[in-house]
Amino acid sequence: MSERLKELVNNSEFSQIQKNMMIGFISRANEDQEKKSNDRKLIEEIANEKRFSEVIISTDEIKIYTVSGHGEWEIKYPFRSIYLDKNGVWSRTNTVSPNLDIAYLIVLQCKHLGLNSEFVGFAMKMLEMPVIE
Repeated sequence: MSERLKELVNNSEFSQIQKNMMIGFISRANEDQEKKSNDRKLIEEIANEKRFSEVIISTDEIKIYTVSGHGEWEIKYPFRSIYLDKNGVWSRTNTVSPNLDIAYLIVLQCKHLGLNSEFVGFAMKMLEMPVIE
């Protein structure tokens, strides 16, 4: 589809600067769509999530996403995450989160300190975040 759009732009009567701008926009949109598709496939493969709604943070080392559903856990704790561990293998966190801030703290803990560290609890206290039960 994007190749056809680029061909239409190249065959148009726009100036070369306008053509370059449009082709750049089409290329960036195509790259963004490809990245989203790759993120979706990776999350489905690593976390075995079939009902996630959107990827909130996507870097080379972490992906934080939300799930949709009608269950109590999906409503109360919609944030999930996967990360690239020290061995270069994608892993999912075993902890769900009520908000993005806590989800990010959990990823940092799992990635750098390990699952049994008290990092998230101490960070929440230090940042005066309310403990959600």
